[in-house]
Amino acid sequence: MAISMSDLCFISILLQMFLYGIYACLFLEASYLLIFRKKKSRVIIIMIVLNTIMWSVATTNVVMNMYKNTTRFLRQNGFENIAIFDEYATLEIYLQLVLEGINIIIGDSVVIWRAWHLWNQRRWILAVSSFLLLGTGVTVANLTYALSASPITLDNLFDDPKLSAWGIATMMLTTMTNLFATFLIAYRTWSHHQLLRSLTGQSGIVRLCKQNGIFPLLIESGVFYCCTWLATIIIFITTSNGINLMLDIISQLTAIYPTLIIILVSMRSTLDVAIQSFEQTRLQLSTGMRPPRPLLMHTSRSSIEVHTAVYMSNDNIGTFPDNSLNSGDTKLESTVVC
Repeated sequence: MAISMSDLCFISILLQMFLYGIYACLFLEASYLLIFRKKKSRVIIIMIVLNTIMWSVATTNVVMNMYKNTTRFLRQNGFENIAIFDEYATLEIYLQLVLEGINIIIGDSVVIWRAWHLWNQRRWILAVSSFLLLGTGVTVANLTYALSASPITLDNLFDDPKLSAWGIATMMLTTMTNLFATFLIAYRTWSHHQLLRSLTGQSGIVRLCKQNGIFPLLIESGVFYCCTWLATIIIFITTSNGINLMLDIISQLTAIYPTLIIILVSMRSTLDVAIQSFEQTRLQLSTGMRPPRPLLMHTSRSSIEVHTAVYMSNDNIGTFPDNSLNSGDTKLESTVVC
């Protein structure tokens, strides 16, 4: 039995409030970690700006969606008048699509930035990523324009062939962007695993999971985010009304996922930190340098004195106690203080 649009909108309100509550906590944590850092590099400042933009976009999106659905249920009797849920060509819908496009591009940019940084800032990665991000922006703009030119009422948001085509193009491009970044991060993790295994005989992936945990590794690689977009595409193709619910959920997930990466970067729990630490240790061992020891909070100075007394006489050379020194003997004493 298919779920009606009124039921889907009600479920959407509950899910959006739940996800927005999670995102609000993550936003506060990320803001605290970024703002209260003693040294703020250019990357930190950029992350503060992006974090603020994503929060503003997500908050505006959820407020508009709440106001729209509340008006439908309370003022227009949405439980009985289902036709009001078929109005999509409105200013609120246009603005929500634009805001959603902004968060999608920011989220994809953060994922690509992690992969680019992990691969030592290779130019070809930046070129391919820029092409994919530009394509995503173009498809979002065309999707908004196609919606403005569509009929005022539709049985479903993507019943119009143009809307359907641009909607699929947008979802496919952002999925390709995240799959591209996930492949780069996964290959870098695998190569580090092979190197560590050849040198130490220990599994690199197991070591990374023990050091950082499996959950941060899955977040940074983008596996969860890719699965979300793949599920959205499948729902879009197989169902009619389910895509409306998924789009409301995506509006919060596109802000949650980049914020999680920002938190991992701020806490230095990312893959590049683990690889960099391993490379520094290997370099120090290869050059004969000892890895730096951690500084102790309280140190005490100890003094060790070693007395060596050598007695020389005219008749023989021997070693005697200090109190048995005879006249005419010569005493040579050395003291070593540590």
